Amino acid sequence: MILRFLLLLCLVLPASVTAEEDVTPADLLTPFEREWLQQHPNIRMAGHPHWPPFEMFDEEESYQGMVADYVRLVEERLGYTFTHVHYNSWTDTLDAMAEHQVDVLASVAITPRREGRMLFTDTFFNFPIVMAVRDDMPFVGALEELDNERVAVVKDYATADYLLISHPNLNMEFVRSLEEGLLKLSNGEVDVLISNIPSISYLVNQLGLSNIKITGITPYTYEVAMGVRQDWPILVNILNKALGSITEAEHEAIYKKWIRFSYEQRIDYALVWRIVAVAAIVVFIFLYWNRKLSREVSERIRSEEALRRSEDKLRQAMRQAEHLAKEAEAANRAKSEFLANMSHEIRTPMNAVIGYTELLENEVTGERQRSYLEAIKKGSRALLTIINDILDLSKIESGKMHLEWVPVNPRRLIEDIAHIFSARIQQKGLKFDVVIDPDLPETLLLDEVRLRQILFNLLANAIKFTHEGHIRLTIAAPADPQDNRRVELVITVEDTGIGIAPDQQQRIFQAFEQHEGQSNRQYGGTGLGLAISKKLVEMMNGHIGVISAPGKGSRFEVRLHQVAVSDRPEIRPVSDEPVQVPDFAPGTLLVADDVELNRVLLREHFAGTPVRILEAVDGEQCVSMARQHKPDLILMDLRMPRLDGRDAIRLLKSDRRTRNIPVIALTGSAVADEMPRVRQLGFADALRKPVERSVLFAVVSRYLPKRDTGSRPKHARSDSTPKLSLRQLTDILTGPVREEWEAIRDSGDLARIQAFAKNLESLAQQAADEPLKSYAQALLSAGQQFHLKKLQNKLGEFPLQIERLTQEAHPNC
Repeated sequence: MILRFLLLLCLVLPASVTAEEDVTPADLLTPFEREWLQQHPNIRMAGHPHWPPFEMFDEEESYQGMVADYVRLVEERLGYTFTHVHYNSWTDTLDAMAEHQVDVLASVAITPRREGRMLFTDTFFNFPIVMAVRDDMPFVGALEELDNERVAVVKDYATADYLLISHPNLNMEFVRSLEEGLLKLSNGEVDVLISNIPSISYLVNQLGLSNIKITGITPYTYEVAMGVRQDWPILVNILNKALGSITEAEHEAIYKKWIRFSYEQRIDYALVWRIVAVAAIVVFIFLYWNRKLSREVSERIRSEEALRRSEDKLRQAMRQAEHLAKEAEAANRAKSEFLANMSHEIRTPMNAVIGYTELLENEVTGERQRSYLEAIKKGSRALLTIINDILDLSKIESGKMHLEWVPVNPRRLIEDIAHIFSARIQQKGLKFDVVIDPDLPETLLLDEVRLRQILFNLLANAIKFTHEGHIRLTIAAPADPQDNRRVELVITVEDTGIGIAPDQQQRIFQAFEQHEGQSNRQYGGTGLGLAISKKLVEMMNGHIGVISAPGKGSRFEVRLHQVAVSDRPEIRPVSDEPVQVPDFAPGTLLVADDVELNRVLLREHFAGTPVRILEAVDGEQCVSMARQHKPDLILMDLRMPRLDGRDAIRLLKSDRRTRNIPVIALTGSAVADEMPRVRQLGFADALRKPVERSVLFAVVSRYLPKRDTGSRPKHARSDSTPKLSLRQLTDILTGPVREEWEAIRDSGDLARIQAFAKNLESLAQQAADEPLKSYAQALLSAGQQFHLKKLQNKLGEFPLQIERLTQEAHPNC
């Protein structure tokens, strides 16, 4: 009865219909969408090979089921026929989608794990996920009631994704198909099967299983949509229009066709006579015990009513929890989008501020004017620090912050930091003591950038809140008694400042929190420094603490546990050198940016060179000018009015007149995966605002013709590619190439890793660097032969190539 009730419930909750019934295929699509479909006549669509009643193939390999009916309606609405392919299993189908052997999945349940692998259309039906047990098993109302029961789940189904994330402690057994799971449940090999209602109902009838029942509803739902490869968002819009045009009557007809109830009724007359005899006895007993039984019946009715109310409350709580989970997920997406937007909106004007400051430094000679420029630079750095703090905190919380362990001389690091802060401390009339343990190891494996960030925050706070007395920075590294190759690194920052009350000492390590009573007008700050420092220390396998009292100063201590002692020497950072303008040959550069200051800034950077600058204010004008002038290179902002950079690159790459022009993306976003993502759209390279002049020239020199070789742009002929110096090669490897490496090193994405190796090989040829070329070829060979362990080891060696090139390019450092 529960099974039939739930199926009836599914029937009265069909997907909503948003389109009118009389829409024709010609009315659905814009001319651009129709043209796109015509340019892609063989879109490959795959379905689940056996997922009744949704998708299945009969003995004649004919595509059947609810989804097949939806696909036929979509093809009818679009006037388009997909190329249908299918594989032996659902796992093979998902793998084919990941390898771009399939363009569209006819149906796929939306799960968090799949959202990063494909795009999804609107959902066109959904069903609750339930638990099924044998008739002889007790009632199970929720997943939390399962303990040691053997739970069957179909491998690679959405159910497995939900349970692995939210209920990893379940005793799960993965089966290859739902039929296998039902047969194991019926035979007693498993205790519980979790899947969707229609599939269980359909197969129970087909297999003739009579000892299986539905026992409870899980908080999860199959939300089924069509899956589309990530680089075809336009196809998502096209499919959504077709799905939206399906009428209420068509939805209902599909449901009635495939989800129906059938059962046989037989009369057992022997049983009837037994029931009559028992009923007679019961009547006599009832008459005798009428009064007593009336009270018991009344009590039972009250108990059942109480149970129903409890069940209603439980269902309501489950729905509320599901709603809250969706709201939390939406809030997280909104937060990420907000951070990306904020980063772009602030970094775009900062690009102009910092860029023009760099230009003015070469023009201004007056001491007073140079002091003004220095003030502008300091203000710009302070603003960028606040932006980076907010984004760092977001990346840490989302698990996207990665540490980079390299050999670091801790003595040199402390001396560098002391040198940076000594002038500020002396200006306040404070005494500055630096105490370094004489037994400090020569090199340790540390993330120098993040450790500097932590110490900068601690020393900056000490200077800010100390008005007289001293500041002391100490470092020691006692050996680990159990491992002589590891130490306990202890760094303390002590001051004689205003101090912190005991009840405030935990609060200061929370984001956007400051010491209560602190004068924000006097001291300023965002309340992010200590919060980020605490999270970074914990990521480094350590902890940070404070000992303080009001009016008696503070002592912050950072302890990093089991820090490895390195045998490799430290690589010293490269000192800044004046930016050298490459010797460009005459060429054309098209700049597309809706902010005039940014266009003027780029024009000024190329002033005095033979490079002709063309300007476009949006994506439409950029595409038009590219078709007309055929520039050697395009610099294009991602966010522009009318037609943004993402849509513009699609038009450029789909036009034979412009598809070979290299395009570099300009982005103000600091989201961790933004840079690799823009390269997937077809951009040759990417630059993040604010763009330093040296980085700009290092990247564009790869594509613009240069006078010393008389070569044409990179896209014209591979045998005339401009040569790279070791220093230019090092700048490129430590910039955009390193960002791509960080994105792919743990991804397992063979296609991107092979593209990365080919790019390294190309750069090595341009710089005539044989070691890098050999490394790239070895990486490419490991990927082609599917030697995954060797491939991972080779990827891990990439920083060694950067170290070698840095030493060769800067031998005196």
